[in-house]
This record gives sequence, C-alpha cells and structure tokens, in this order.
Amino acid sequence: MDSASERVRTSLFLTITVLSVIQGLSDEGWQINISHSSVCAVAGSTVVILCSFTHPPNVTVKKVLWTVNHMLDKDFLEYPEYMSRVQHSGDMKNNCTLALREVDLSDSKVYFVRIVAEQEVYPLTTEPIRFMLSVTELSVEVSGSVVEGGEARLRCRRSCGFDDNNPTVTWRKNGQDVLRQTNNSDLVLQNIRIDDEGDYSCALKGREKHPSKAVALRVMYAPKNTLASISPPGDVPKGSSVTLSCSSDANPPVENYTWFKVDESTPVGSGQQYNITDISSEDGGQYYCEGQNSVGLSRSPEVYLEVQLLQWQNIAVIVAMASVPFTVIVLYCLIYRG
Repeated sequence: MDSASERVRTSLFLTITVLSVIQGLSDEGWQINISHSSVCAVAGSTVVILCSFTHPPNVTVKKVLWTVNHMLDKDFLEYPEYMSRVQHSGDMKNNCTLALREVDLSDSKVYFVRIVAEQEVYPLTTEPIRFMLSVTELSVEVSGSVVEGGEARLRCRRSCGFDDNNPTVTWRKNGQDVLRQTNNSDLVLQNIRIDDEGDYSCALKGREKHPSKAVALRVMYAPKNTLASISPPGDVPKGSSVTLSCSSDANPPVENYTWFKVDESTPVGSGQQYNITDISSEDGGQYYCEGQNSVGLSRSPEVYLEVQLLQWQNIAVIVAMASVPFTVIVLYCLIYRG
C-alpha cells in the first residue's frame, strides 16, 4: 500500500486514524507494520496509530514498547502526562496499536515502537520504528474587507488542513454560540452591521473545549453622524475670528475634511477645523463640511455664521431707519400741496 497516497481521516468522534502501512523490521520472521510515519492532528482530538507485527512461532513476546523521542527504554505509561491518556491495544500476539487522547501542542514529538521478546539467555528487542506526531491549533481567517452592508467569510483552519472534507465546526462570538452556522468550516455574515463586531472563535464539534484563539472582527463603514459647529457661538463681531469644527464617526477614521459655503461652487477650506480671521460681512452665511474615508463620505447639516455690525454701523442703520418716516411725510406734503 502506498503510504504517500493515503489520507488521514477524522472519524465522527474526531479520532484520527492512520490507515496506510509502512513496512518496518522484517528479519527472520519478524515484521512490524505501522501506519503513516507522520500525522498532523488538531488539539483535543484522539490519535490512533494502527500497528501490527509478526514474529517467529517459537518466540514469546514480552512487551510492546512505545517510547518518546530518544527515551527508548521508558514506556509511555511511566510518564505522568501520558498515563491517563495513552492506551495500548496490544495483545502480545500481533497488535501494537496505540491511542493517544486529548492531544495538545506539547505532544508534537517523535514516537517509537518496538517489540521485546523473551529468549533463554537475554531478551530480544527489535529495532524501533519511528512515528512523528504534529499537533496544531485551529485558527480563524477572515477573508476580504469587512464593510458595512457587505459580506464577510470567516474560515476555521489549521496548518495542515482538515482530514475530513466536510468537518462540523461550531462558532462563537464573544464566548456565545453563533446561531448562523454553515454546513462546512466557514461562517458567512451577510449584510454586515456594526452589531456583528466582536471576537470570533471556532472549534470542532465535540471538541468545544479546544477552540481556536479569538480573532477580532471590526466592521468598516463610511462617515456617519457628521456635524459642523461654530466657536464662539452666536453673532460674531466684524473684524474678529471664528473657528468652524467638523466631527464624524467612521472606521477607518476620516481622512479628509472639506468645508463649503452654501451657494458657492468650490470648497472654502479643508481640515477638521476651518479658521476665519478678520471677519467681514461677506463671510456671513451658511457653511457645511464633508468627511471622507476609504469607504465613503458624509455631509453635515448647515450651520449659520452671522456677522455682527460695529456700534457706529448700528447707529447709522438706526438713523437711516428713523429717517424713513420723515422722508415719507415730506414727500406726502409736497405732493398734496402741489
């Protein structure tokens, strides 16, 4: 059987079982057949390494020995971190299968199996067969730009890909289950709103205790709630100064602020603040601002800048207004006397 062409499959209970066979030791009736020389598993799953052996009929097998790294004489069960998670399926006849439950990143090591047999003078030990285990965590990948009103796709990934072509994945937002699930490893958010922002994580069904690290989803949106204001407020004396300010809520933040005066075709200023000095009556009128980022722009309502006349100008206006009735009376008399 070609070990390179076989795939590692994850069962319904997320038990990873390696199916292909590598020919191990074969000498004078001894042969060890083991599954893949390496496998990648998701943290929290159970890895099952199918293993079998044959031996000469006149030899009694004393022990199936699974070891870690270079500690070739120390059995798994002698390590506290493995004792409750390791199970040998060996029957001392031809089965050397190993099961390792609840694997985590620290289990990424090289493992060996060998057979110890009894002889009249000293034990016979076969050469060890090597197996490498790589444990990976799940991760969340967000594809594309997450823009308000658009669509976002969140993918649950691991570095070596899923063994199951259609794994069952559960999603959480801020630690709470997401009801909008899909039939594969993706979570699709349509017509995105600001409420969809949060920290998202994924896990394989049945292994919710081993979720991925949470990834923050931030929604981009065009400027909104754009407002213009005038400081100081109220009537502004002629010859003084005034500052117009523009504010807006946007993600990413507003890149450009532009100022306009009503009934004028070109902008009158730029920047979040627009200063007018030595104000004249021509500066009076309605102003508004626009905020723009990479998503779009927004316009504020108009604000009115009223220029206050100087004291002598007010007197002149009053005199002019007071002279109107007198002028009317004189004209009336002249007309009717004639």
